[in-house]
Amino acid sequence: MGSGKTSTGKVLAERLGWPFADLDELVAEVAGKSVPEIFEESGEKAFRALELSTLQLYFSSYFGDSVLALGGGTLTLPEARELVRQNCKCIYLKAGADALFKNLTWEGEAGKRPLLRQGEGLRERIEELLAARAATYEEAADVTVNAEHLTPEQIADEIIKTII
Repeated sequence: MGSGKTSTGKVLAERLGWPFADLDELVAEVAGKSVPEIFEESGEKAFRALELSTLQLYFSSYFGDSVLALGGGTLTLPEARELVRQNCKCIYLKAGADALFKNLTWEGEAGKRPLLRQGEGLRERIEELLAARAATYEEAADVTVNAEHLTPEQIADEIIKTII
């Protein structure tokens, strides 16, 4: 969350000439409501189930090269990790809590993220999520790119150098 997956994914897809998709946007499209609305009305467990079924649909219906930006918590589900492992290269855009805090407080981004508390405690919540997920991200990644202090264009360059 806040590492630049969507921004970088769009740049990467454009440079490679591949289509781009954002899993959160696909989930919202399938549900007919925004991700925050899904969380508010149904909770995280229901969101994760919908996220998994949308990921399954994406992989079963799209054939060809593409760039897909996963949600920050997608890989917390073992089934999602297995789908990713079987269907694509997984690239972890690694950033520390300081960088994520800066990115998520820029232009009110944190307010759009259902798993982040607003106001005081935001930095601590980012640290909690990062601590809980970092090992999973590392284990799932085929490639890890240090995304701190890099623009989406620079991150895309690093990914292209690594995968091509």
